[in-house]
Amino acid sequence: MNRIKVSQYNFVINLNEDSLLLYNSRNNNLIKLERDIYFNYVIKVSKGDVNLKTDDDFKKLHELGFFVNYNRDERGEILINFEKNKYCFDSLNLTIAITNECNLNCVFCYVNKENTYKLSLKNYKNIINFIKRYYDDYKIKNLFITWSGGEPLIDIDNIIKLSQEVIKFCSKNNICYEANVVTNAVLLDKETVKSLQKVKVSNVQISIEPTEILDSVSRPIKNTNESNFNNTYENIKNIAGLIPIVLRIALSKKNFNQIVGFAEKLKNDNLFFNKVNFALGPLHIPYLNSQLDYGILKDIFDSREYSKVYLIFMRSCLIKIS
Repeated sequence: MNRIKVSQYNFVINLNEDSLLLYNSRNNNLIKLERDIYFNYVIKVSKGDVNLKTDDDFKKLHELGFFVNYNRDERGEILINFEKNKYCFDSLNLTIAITNECNLNCVFCYVNKENTYKLSLKNYKNIINFIKRYYDDYKIKNLFITWSGGEPLIDIDNIIKLSQEVIKFCSKNNICYEANVVTNAVLLDKETVKSLQKVKVSNVQISIEPTEILDSVSRPIKNTNESNFNNTYENIKNIAGLIPIVLRIALSKKNFNQIVGFAEKLKNDNLFFNKVNFALGPLHIPYLNSQLDYGILKDIFDSREYSKVYLIFMRSCLIKIS
């Protein structure tokens, strides 16, 4: 009988006296189960008293990575994959800022908008030629493009036009192609989603603040002090289920107390987890420019503060929406 151990990447979040959430940070699996079931298996594993062939419940937990074979070096596997990926050239990931124009005026935006641009014919050709040269050098098997900005949907015509040419090249050379879009969702309606899906955009990442008040302060509509929160949220509800959605929230000292409530709102609208997910990250400024509102620097967590707050949020959020 193969010896089994508990994965070193398990996190237990107690919901109440009877149940818990079990999360594995290596494979991103999350399940809810009875406390007694999990800890009984932990005890049985320590005694070598489990059988994958006869216990279907334990077999499922093993398949999900919560329990692993005893000789498996999970950390070693991560390090090996990291080193392999450093020197793997069969995939190409590009982020293309199709324009620096935007319909919002976010106070933390570091994009320089003094000289606005959209994709020029010269850069259009340069992108295509770069992909072709990279393929000639490395014979890539996968190409992934993230369309960003500014607000990329302002220049959706060029996204579609350039995507069509890229797809044609990839099809000719047996390259697997996929893309996503990072957007504020102001222009993201059902028809836009359908147009993006036709050019192999597989998911959208939407930047948002958790409340209307914060949105009006941090992300006002361009040339106004008005919030676009309600419009953005309605657009999210309208396209949910048509395409996977990831909400990008820059966690700061100003908004972290409201994010759990926002998660509850998503859950009540039958959006969270099944149609919409979070991608939290710390508010940070990659570089400074003359247009930046320096007042936001006081709202930024340092790395230690952010780690602590993030864990508090995840625990509170999972308990409230479970």
